[in-house]
Amino acid sequence: MFTPFPGSDVARSRRWAQSSLQALRALERSEGPSAGVRFGPFREYCYRQPGARPFADLSCEHAAPVVPQGFAAVLDSDRPHIDTTQHLAWLERRVGLLGGRMVHERITSLAALFERGHEIVVNCAGVGARALAGDPLVRAMRGIVLHTRPVPGLARSLHDDAPGNVVTYVFIYDDHLVLGSTYEQDAWDERIDQGQLQAIIDRCRKLACVDGCPNWRDLGAEILDRRVGLRPARGQTGVTEDVRLEIEHAGAGRTIVHNYGHGRSGVSLAWGTAEEAADLVSAVARGTARPD
Repeated sequence: MFTPFPGSDVARSRRWAQSSLQALRALERSEGPSAGVRFGPFREYCYRQPGARPFADLSCEHAAPVVPQGFAAVLDSDRPHIDTTQHLAWLERRVGLLGGRMVHERITSLAALFERGHEIVVNCAGVGARALAGDPLVRAMRGIVLHTRPVPGLARSLHDDAPGNVVTYVFIYDDHLVLGSTYEQDAWDERIDQGQLQAIIDRCRKLACVDGCPNWRDLGAEILDRRVGLRPARGQTGVTEDVRLEIEHAGAGRTIVHNYGHGRSGVSLAWGTAEEAADLVSAVARGTARPD
């Protein structure tokens, strides 16, 4: 879901979000479902009054006319829905069409890549950058989600403002729903806890009931898949999307372009950060990159 969060540099994060939004709009027009991108209604239920929202205008966010008892605000918008079961496969096909080659290999040292004769390495290692780039600011934020059958009467994708740092959401895609989630700081264990799965279903049913879905009790009744992942959070206290996007000179004729630490904002900032990373690679290749 397009839900960008600001890092330590809000203006830079906003540029990335704007570029990503533009790219996603173009993809919806040109590729349709094959790229797994579509725009659709999205509603956020806020238990506390929303603070500053630096990206609200990008999705034309506005207050809903009715706020149910127990909530401080309800916000409606139209947002890109990115079905990663389709989108990642589409991206991989694009790599091949553009002449790229996918190699599956465990990399334990960026220096080893230069020893193979490469001059520029783009490091998009995600949570693995903690070890690969020696970056202690990278931390795992574990998330558990379920893929379930759609239910009739669900009018829009739903989200809340994570009271107690426990987020609840129901995202609608063409052939499944995504129910989530957990946000567990420094949790590197990728096993799935069955108790957490049931808690997610219960919270999602409650949110769908509040939204008026007539079949809220059926939400999560038929589970298609269970997934766990480690969000690549990065930053100091209070910041978890402090993306590292910069050049590092690794010796004569050797350059690393770092692009990691997207946290919860992966698909929301990915196209914007990729564009800037590609520009940096081009500048290095031309010999016009800015010095450190």
